[in-house]
Formats: sequence, C-alpha cells, structure tokens
Amino acid sequence: MTKGRILIVEDDLNYVNALQNYLSSDGWDSVAKERGSEALEVLKKEKFDLALVDCWLPGVSGFEVMKTIMKVKPELPVILMSGMWTKATETEALKQGAVSFVHKEKAEEELKAAIEAGLTRKADEALAKPLEKQKGKILLVDDHEGFRHAARRILEKAGFKVEESDSANSTLDIWKKGDFDLAFIDIHLPDVSGIEIAKVLGAVDESMVIAFISGEANREEKIEAQKYSVTSCIDKVYGIERLPIIAESLIKDAREQRQQVLAEENSNMVDKFESGTKRSFICFKHFLKKPETKIVLLGMIFAAIFAIFVLKLISEAELKNLSLDNSNISVSEMYKRIDGYLSRDEKRELERERR
Repeated sequence: MTKGRILIVEDDLNYVNALQNYLSSDGWDSVAKERGSEALEVLKKEKFDLALVDCWLPGVSGFEVMKTIMKVKPELPVILMSGMWTKATETEALKQGAVSFVHKEKAEEELKAAIEAGLTRKADEALAKPLEKQKGKILLVDDHEGFRHAARRILEKAGFKVEESDSANSTLDIWKKGDFDLAFIDIHLPDVSGIEIAKVLGAVDESMVIAFISGEANREEKIEAQKYSVTSCIDKVYGIERLPIIAESLIKDAREQRQQVLAEENSNMVDKFESGTKRSFICFKHFLKKPETKIVLLGMIFAAIFAIFVLKLISEAELKNLSLDNSNISVSEMYKRIDGYLSRDEKRELERERR
C-alpha cells in the first residue's frame, strides 16, 4: 500500500528519474510533468496529496504555478525546489505560500522531512472534528497574493473565518460590511501604508483589534505601528505558522475586555438607579417635614372634600328636576317627561292605565 500520490513539476528529466526512484522506494506514487500547464491539466483530473514544483520552469515560473495550484486546490501543500538556492529565493517561496523550500543538491533525508512536514497539514485537516462554532472572523490585508492564500489556509484550518483585501479602498468597504474580531494588516501596501488604514479603521471603530504583519518593515515603522496595534509586528516568514495562536489570544483578550466593560456599565446603571431612588426618597421625606408642606397637604385635602360636596349638590339638583312636582308641571307634561324613559311595552301599559 502506497503512502500517497505526489505531483512533480520539473523539466530536468534526469532529476525527475532520480526523484521518482527515491519516492517509489519510500512508498510514494508520483506523476511528473515538465510544464506548469501540463501539471494543472492533470491536477484537474486526478487527486494528489502534495506537489513538488521547480522554481524555474520553461514558459512560466514555479512561483506562478504554485499560485495557480493554490487557487485550484487550496488544500494541496506545495513544496518549491531549486538547484540555485539563495536565502532570498527561499524567503520569497515561503512568503508566497510554499510549505517548504528544498535545495535539489541536499540529501534525500531533507526532502523526506519536507514532504512529511507538508503532509502534516493535510493529515490534521482530515482528523480534525468540525468546529461547532468559529473562533472568530479575521480580515487579512496584504497585497501579496501568495502570502494571503497561505495565511488564509492556515487560519481557516484553525477554525477562523477569513476575508481578504489587497488595498486600502477594498479594506474599508469590506470592514463596513462585516463584523470582524481582528485585522491582520501589512505595513506596506501599494496605495497607502497599513498604518494609515489602521488610523482610519480605529476612528470608525474604537474597539477594533489590529495586528500588523510585515516582511521588511524597519525599526521606525515598527515603533509607529505599535501605537495602533495590540501586539508587536509579526514577521511574515517566521510568524505565519503562529498566526492562529496569536489570533486566538488577541480575540480572547478583546472579548474578555468587552465583557468587563459591559459588566461595569451595567453595574454603573444599577448603582445610578439605586442612588437616584434613594435620593428621591430622601428628598420626599425632607419635603414632608417642612411646615409649608403640611399646609399644602391640608389645602389639598380640603379642596378634595369641597369638590365631593359640590358634586353631591349637583347630583341632588338633577334629581329634583326629574321629580314629579304637580305644582310646576301638568299631568300631560309629566307623562311626556316620563315617556322618554320607558320602553315600548312599558309605554303601552302606562297608556292603558291612563285610559
């Protein structure tokens, strides 16, 4: 039983043969393609566990091939290889999303270690249980497409929801539409610096949590960025694997602070209500003790009694108007007045009595 399948993108046929022989002896199946376009075609039709891509290919660079692979198969780990190793090339490869960079002339054990490290991510994803709830929502602002894809893959694997932006304008639009817990912002952006974006976002939302990332910021820029960030500047190359840990810690701290502020506000509201009620009671008590207060209350009592007396007199006068006074009205007038208060049957009965 094989360990899995590896896609090799390499134009050096001698190296391909040697590499396939080694992989086969170590338990791997492999498919080799000389050009990036051929590799992408086979990738659409077949399933692979990892891709080994040469940095320098005819027609298109291995970096471009890796970017396309990350778009088509974002879950597929990619290892870049080169026979002309430089520190700058390795740094750029890791920035753009490679899980590792391998020098072709190095020992086979180094290649084996790189493959196992790259496949660790896939194994973790397969074994990980579905998250009941996302750990938080993150806005990732960086103009480097490869780094964004790599960072997004790492963060989403850890359970975060991630949205990307590559410029200041799109950042502001995305931020307004979403409820984000954290923003990772690159200090150097093409249209405006990440620090300026942080200033604007901070003015819009004071509770926003920002952390800066950079691969080439100088000391002065990092000091300036610290004014608007909750943590020190994160190195793109060496800090990318730590992004989930950093994000989880920052979001947790921010949520605890918000809960504490909310609890304090609620406590203050209760205190104010109790204090206001107590002051009202004390004021009313003092009001009752004043001599003039007693006079006012007595006046209100007498006024109420007088009003009741007047209403009683009015009611009695209305009853007298309805009484049967023979000296003031005639019998016919009396019947007319009474007639207005009788039902039809009662009127007939009264008419019979009158006859």
